[in-house]
Amino acid sequence: MPDERSAQRRAAGKGTGTAVVGGPYDITAGDAFSWKSDRAEVKLSLTNEGWFVEYSTVGRLLGPPQVLHQARHRDAKLATWDVMARVQSASNNEAEMVRAGHSVVQWIKSQPRWHEMSLGNPGPGR
Repeated sequence: MPDERSAQRRAAGKGTGTAVVGGPYDITAGDAFSWKSDRAEVKLSLTNEGWFVEYSTVGRLLGPPQVLHQARHRDAKLATWDVMARVQSASNNEAEMVRAGHSVVQWIKSQPRWHEMSLGNPGPGR
């Protein structure tokens, strides 16, 4: 099923809510961007206060999920770098970090308010 897998990868890169399986790592893009391995998860979501990044442990053998990092960013670029840094920490794989970075940029650009948040504008009333 390589054709189906390729189609899924292209779709997830465009932020359609499709899951991507790339070796031991999964990327899901829907209401929030999520990168997941068998031991860690990195999430990015857009809130009223900005971009929220969370890095946590997952997996039954590691016990209950533990939050290792949380950050809010006003700038989408900084949030992207933060996600990439957390993916690098979790995977120790530079190619996976770049793949996740590309996917997160596509997901951010699919968000209706991404440009407003990237410019640091307080909202439409400015």
